[in-house]
Amino acid sequence: MASTAPADQPTIWHSLHIARRVIGALLRREMLTRYGRHNIGFLWLFVEPMIFTIGVTILWTATKSVHGSDLPI
Repeated sequence: MASTAPADQPTIWHSLHIARRVIGALLRREMLTRYGRHNIGFLWLFVEPMIFTIGVTILWTATKSVHGSDLPI
């Protein structure tokens, strides 16, 4: 009784490596589907929230609004 696993079964590390590659491929496919092959599509993922945050910060600074604390924005 040398081993309980048959020789043709992959190890857990091999299975995890395959799962990681599959998940990576699915993520890349989803990004290409959603944002296209143009770099500006993926860049928009980061730029749009920053534009919104900057807009809110400018409005709060202009109106001198305080939200929950006395710390300046």
